Amino acid sequence: MFGLRSVMWGMFWSCIAALIAWTVMVLFGAPLFDLVERTWLAAIAFALIALFPVGATLKGDGDLWMHVFRPSSSTSSPIQSLVTIPLVGATIGAWASAVALPLDWQTEWQRWPVASNYGALIGYQIGLFAAIITCKLQSKHGD
Repeated sequence: MFGLRSVMWGMFWSCIAALIAWTVMVLFGAPLFDLVERTWLAAIAFALIALFPVGATLKGDGDLWMHVFRPSSSTSSPIQSLVTIPLVGATIGAWASAVALPLDWQTEWQRWPVASNYGALIGYQIGLFAAIITCKLQSKHGD
């Protein structure tokens, strides 16, 4: 099911997502000139955490991408839940963990982008757990 072609699609979509994530991070206040490397690495890390699994699963099928990002409860599938919910979790986790950034940059875990990367990882894991539970509930209702 997942071969080299899936990995290549995942990397392709991750590169596009890294550009978008970098733009969004800068627009939301990430350092543009001071910490350029850290901002790019944060964008790449977020893209690999959140969008690589989506890109490797959906590849280049535009209909599936539209189905994932415009979900409807009547046509929800387990694959849709397994790729959408962790993506949303990672996004919310990265955004919510940014609350710690303005507190004190002298502490290592509060430096840009450490808190956001940890938040994305934790949000992804929570989202993955929620997606597994959702799939189990969908399969029980389908029986």
